[in-house]
Amino acid sequence: MKKAKYLLLAVSFIYICTAASLSAQNAQINFNEKIKNDPSVIKGKLKNGLTYYIKANKKPEKRAELRLAVNAGSILEDDNQQGLAHFCEHMGFRGTKHFKKQELVDFLESIGMSFGPEVNAFTSFDETVYMIQIPTDKQDILEKGLLVLRDWAGDANFENEDIDKERGVIVEEWRLGRGAEARIQDKQLPVMLKNSHYAERIPIGKKEIIESFKYDTLKKFYKDWYRPDLMAVIITGDVDPKQMEQLIIKKFSDIKPASKPRKRNLFDVPPHKETLCTIESDKELGSSSAEIMYKYNTYLTLTLGDAKKDAINEIACSILNERLFEKSREANAPFVSASAFEGRLVRKTSAFGIDVTPKENNIESGIKAAMLELEKVRKFGFTQTELDRAKSQVLREKEQAFKEQDKTESGMLINYYVNNFLYGESYPDFEESYNMSKQILPTITLKDLADYITERTAEQNKVISISLPEKDGIVKPLKENITKLFEEIKKEKIEAYVDKTINEDLIPYEIVPGKIVEEKKIDKYGITELKLSNGARVILKPTDFKNDEIVFKSFSKGGASLGSQDDFYTYVLGASAISQCGIGKFDNTQLKKYLTGKIVHVSPTININGESISGSASIKNIDDMFKMVYLCFTSPRKDDDAIKAFTQSMRTTLQSIKAMPEYAAGDTLSVTTYNYHKLSKPLDVDVIDKIDFNKALDFYKERFADASGFTFVFVGSFDINKIKPMIEKYIGGLPFLNRNENFKDSGMRYAKGKIEKEIKKGIEPKGYVVLRYTGDAKWSTQEAYYLNAMIEALQIKLREAIREEKSGTYGVSGVGSLNYYPVGSYQIDIEFGCDPAREKELAAAVVAQIDSLCNYGFKPVYVDKVKETHKKTREKELKENNSWLNWISRSYSLDIPLNEIDEYNDWVNSLTPELMQAVAKKYFNKDNCIKIFLQPEK
Repeated sequence: MKKAKYLLLAVSFIYICTAASLSAQNAQINFNEKIKNDPSVIKGKLKNGLTYYIKANKKPEKRAELRLAVNAGSILEDDNQQGLAHFCEHMGFRGTKHFKKQELVDFLESIGMSFGPEVNAFTSFDETVYMIQIPTDKQDILEKGLLVLRDWAGDANFENEDIDKERGVIVEEWRLGRGAEARIQDKQLPVMLKNSHYAERIPIGKKEIIESFKYDTLKKFYKDWYRPDLMAVIITGDVDPKQMEQLIIKKFSDIKPASKPRKRNLFDVPPHKETLCTIESDKELGSSSAEIMYKYNTYLTLTLGDAKKDAINEIACSILNERLFEKSREANAPFVSASAFEGRLVRKTSAFGIDVTPKENNIESGIKAAMLELEKVRKFGFTQTELDRAKSQVLREKEQAFKEQDKTESGMLINYYVNNFLYGESYPDFEESYNMSKQILPTITLKDLADYITERTAEQNKVISISLPEKDGIVKPLKENITKLFEEIKKEKIEAYVDKTINEDLIPYEIVPGKIVEEKKIDKYGITELKLSNGARVILKPTDFKNDEIVFKSFSKGGASLGSQDDFYTYVLGASAISQCGIGKFDNTQLKKYLTGKIVHVSPTININGESISGSASIKNIDDMFKMVYLCFTSPRKDDDAIKAFTQSMRTTLQSIKAMPEYAAGDTLSVTTYNYHKLSKPLDVDVIDKIDFNKALDFYKERFADASGFTFVFVGSFDINKIKPMIEKYIGGLPFLNRNENFKDSGMRYAKGKIEKEIKKGIEPKGYVVLRYTGDAKWSTQEAYYLNAMIEALQIKLREAIREEKSGTYGVSGVGSLNYYPVGSYQIDIEFGCDPAREKELAAAVVAQIDSLCNYGFKPVYVDKVKETHKKTREKELKENNSWLNWISRSYSLDIPLNEIDEYNDWVNSLTPELMQAVAKKYFNKDNCIKIFLQPEK
């Protein structure tokens, strides 16, 4: 809901037209004209009422996205079914007609699809959507993937034993979602959705119903609502559309329509003239927040007039957000952050509004300040310069989307067709969207924006929701005072907004360029290596994976390790603050305005053992990218207002995190792991308050004073000959000292021995368990791969044993890492949430699985699943700019041979049950294990 409503104009070129021609253009446009849907999409309906969509798309290759969209969600549950729409979704993965028990997930994992990223589903108020990605290079696998959808649509199994096991999993999902925000939401949603059926049908449902419903009650929901007239099969990917259509007709036509179908009602959120206000507090909430929401009836984007509304919505919210951001950067700003939002709340109701994070003791003044910015727009509107910038930003974003039309991922395209089935939204192709944009964007005026704000902020249907912590110093405001506050805002004397910008180039002076003194080509990988006169090294890899994308990363050794450990957070967080102060003559607000209409991002960081600058740009904006890199090195700023805003934001974020019970477990785990080393101590609010930003700026300048220690890696759609002059000027022109630095050993080492700690924190019946295995190890890329492969296989086994068999958790997370710095070492974390009464039992079950792996190894099926997943993932990564950027950067930063990129497949093929067992024995050291058990306070 917090996302802006989908702007239909998928691509655009904009005419910034004069006032004289505007009325003529409006007269030529028929805003009642229907938007043409993409003619390349095959859309049809079977005799039984099932709808289908098929779209051929080559990105990624040999893959297809499959969806089963069901026009039924929790809103359709009977009183005794609350939570069972979501339960039905879960049962789809428990077993079906052709995939008994866990065979369905087994099949999907066996073809390289991971449960979660590529195999998933969701249930909301109004719909349920199943999502899988399938390889398309083998016809039998593709057809079997369609069979999965067919079984979900009409042949899910509801065996009593499986239902009972899934009760526990869903209760654990419910438990996982509990906390301060959930408790506040329980009180605020009935106000936000007052007098509507939605207020009584939260998708997760009621725990007592989940635990006790009768089997037939669940089956009834499936029978009533999983029927062909309420379902659609959607396929997008590297497929033959005609062939897929015949397969859909063949596989789905036999689903029988309901003989006496229940009516699928659409539900309203009733209007209300009075302002509704809810103010709730919780002792585990870390920071205050407020949401001012204006509800309205959702409209569908079907005509050019609707498309214009979408564009006006996006532009108005964008400008308002720029103003709110600018306000948050002011000295003594009354709020930490604020942002405008617009989007669908539920099926027939949408909302516009503002979210505010006030300063801790300034709830009312923070709300007032944010709403004054909205009132300023209501009284004076926006400025022409703001509108022009916003239009240019839309232009660049849509222009780039147009350039990338043949490289658009199927996973993004398929959502348009899902939305057409569920909501009725149009789905134009790129050419149609291009033509609409050329027509519509020039017609948008300041009056259009003013009318939009006036319409959206009408007094009726307004809801004010305030959340705040229960602690000393925070006074809960009275509802009548909040209501009066909005009356006072209308009477305030407000001055019109002044749009301040700097009208000059980022670098208004000449740079003395360096020279390329050495060039080396690595033809096997399409890489060119340059050495510059100032000692900097530049690695270039042009690609055609995207038509208009350049990504880069630069890095140097040293970082915070070369300073005092007492000032670690000053160096690291100080660098983050400085990155938000702007560069050169431009503060951060002015820089954002300068970059409006440009697609470019550059960000510097300092970590414990190095410093880096990374970012991305479109081809058109590559010059600005290089200028920003140059200024990050040579002209960082210290802006006191920006630093105050950063500090307040960090304080608020940290307070929010530290209020969560799980944070206490993380704190304990961190200091215990590293024997209470100075750098392992958790960040606290008082540490943020003590940061010396003058020292931070000095350290930043010192770390970026020597370009000779930096390696720059560029990957993307550039021409090497065209980029060389910019490299010589902006990178070759950087200062250098030839320091030849390395990082220093921090002295952090893992604790030895068996350690077990129990922490009491929190009021919800939530348990949390972490098992951490650590030790020394010889580092290599291959060994790191083997460790992670073993953990992935173990994670599949733990899902089966702890989630599916014992119904003990919603999910078990396993992560393994082999560390290069400061010495060779390893760390394995196994984590899960559960009923606190079952922590020890389930932890013992995890250990039993680890012991079984070490003593008896894996069955080949688990190893084969990991191998297939890695092969499929690698196929996709080989066509991604960011994957190559990471591989090349790792190679040069750790002096790893580039040919290890080729060895990856050999490593995958070398995986065997025997190898996995040997890896497990090496790294699961019972004598070096930390166990953390988080229990509620009572």
